[in-house]
Amino acid sequence: MKIPFYYTFKEFEENYNNDLKKWFDSFPDAGESDYLNELRNEYQLFFYKNNSDFIINSNWIPDEYPEHYELSIIAYQEFMQEKLIQYLYNNGFSNFDGDYLDIPADTDVMDFWNDCNVRTRKNSAIIDDEKHKYLKEFFTFDNYTEKLNIDIKKFTNFKFATKKILDFVDEKINDKKPANIPHSTHEYIDEITQNKYSVPQKIKILDMLNIKGWLMDKHNFTTFQIEELLSDLFDRTDKTIRNSFSDSKHENTAQQYLEGLKKVKAKR
Repeated sequence: MKIPFYYTFKEFEENYNNDLKKWFDSFPDAGESDYLNELRNEYQLFFYKNNSDFIINSNWIPDEYPEHYELSIIAYQEFMQEKLIQYLYNNGFSNFDGDYLDIPADTDVMDFWNDCNVRTRKNSAIIDDEKHKYLKEFFTFDNYTEKLNIDIKKFTNFKFATKKILDFVDEKINDKKPANIPHSTHEYIDEITQNKYSVPQKIKILDMLNIKGWLMDKHNFTTFQIEELLSDLFDRTDKTIRNSFSDSKHENTAQQYLEGLKKVKAKR
C-alpha cells in the first residue's frame, strides 16, 4: 500500500486513523510504530527550520565528472520551465519549422512533469532529488503564455504543515518509548540506540565541523569529490551523503555531541 501524501495538516490529521486502518489491512503484522516510521521518512524530506533553507538537488554531467547543485524553489521553477519547453519542442508541440510552440488548449503540459526530467544534448542536467515527485502539486502551466507558475502561498503553507505533521508523528513515537528514554523533538528511536550515531547524524557532526571547507581549503577537493570520499567511508550513496549535509533535522544532535565532547577530559 502506498501511503497517501498530504499537503495540509488538516487533511493529514483528518485521514490519519482511516489511513492507518488501511495500512493494517495491507500489513497485518505491522504495528503503528512501523506506520509512523514510514510517514516520518516521507515528510522529513521537507523539514527545514525556515523558508530560506529549502533546496532541491540537481545533477549535471559536463565533459568528465558529474556535478551537483542546490536549487532554491525559484531556481527550481526556472529549471523545470526550461525542461518543459524543451520537451514540448522535441515532441511535436511546435509549428512545422520549429520556430514557436503550438500547444493545443486541451493539453495539460503538467502531464509531462516527469517525462521532461531527462538528460538531453542541449541540457544534461536533471533533478535527482526525491522531493521532485511531490513538488508538481505547487505548479501550473499556462498554455497561452507558455509559463510555469508557482503557488508560493500554497508552497509556504506546506512547509508549515510539514513541521506540524512531523511534530504529530514524533509525539506519537515518543508516547510509545519506554519511560527511561528521554524525549526530544525530532529524535528518532532507531538512531539513538546504544549511544551510537546513525550515518546522517555523523555527517551532520562533520558538517558542523566544516569538513567541506577544510577539505576544499587543505586539499582543493570539489564538493563532488568530498561526497564521493564520504560515500566510500560510510558505505552510502553519494545522494545519501548529499541529503545528509542539506538536511537540518540532526543539527540539535550534532550540537549536543560537540558541546559534550568539549567537556570530556583526557584519562590519565
